[in-house]
Amino acid sequence: MNYKQLSNKNLCISLANKSFNECVDLIKKYELVELRLDLLMLNDKEFEEILKLNTKLIATCRHGESANNDRISVLKNLIDLGADYIDIELDFKNAFFDEIIEYAKKQNCKIIISYHNFEHTPSKTELQNIIDTAKEKKADYVKIATEVKTQKDVLKILSLYEDNDKIIAFGMGEVGRISRVSSLYMGAEFTYVSADDHTKTAAGQLSINEMREIINII
Repeated sequence: MNYKQLSNKNLCISLANKSFNECVDLIKKYELVELRLDLLMLNDKEFEEILKLNTKLIATCRHGESANNDRISVLKNLIDLGADYIDIELDFKNAFFDEIIEYAKKQNCKIIISYHNFEHTPSKTELQNIIDTAKEKKADYVKIATEVKTQKDVLKILSLYEDNDKIIAFGMGEVGRISRVSSLYMGAEFTYVSADDHTKTAAGQLSINEMREIINII
């Protein structure tokens, strides 16, 4: 991706632990927003109002206290309301996985299949196998986010862009911060940022103001 073409559409705001009014105010400002459904205590009516706003939205419901069938129900509701993308983990139980993929495809909702590893960065071969598996399962985009401990881990993740398109791969943790920026120049469609310093949803995540400042300098 040519760095001169980077804009707000390449920065996805992850919204978590915000009130309905805070969500509305933020969504109106940006072009791409991830709704962390597991971390947003909003009701169906509030989600309906949010989906009416002219912003591309990614619906995500991570592992937590909710059972898989509850998560499926929440995601289906957001698809019905018009979410542009859903993000579902690769290790989601197969029966539920196939059900939500089929449901999203029927409604022209794009699918991000994601893999998270909060302990380490697997080998490049393992990561490539994960990407291939996700694409076989009809992913429109594959997200790879792993804990990085060394610069070699960063290079391993960024090297995935050599042979793959439609991936969003970056490292988590302080060492991985640079990969969140570099990924945009390697070919990632977008990268995830927080709305502010207080609501970051992953280790090493940059706020939108920090990311904008870095991009402007580059």
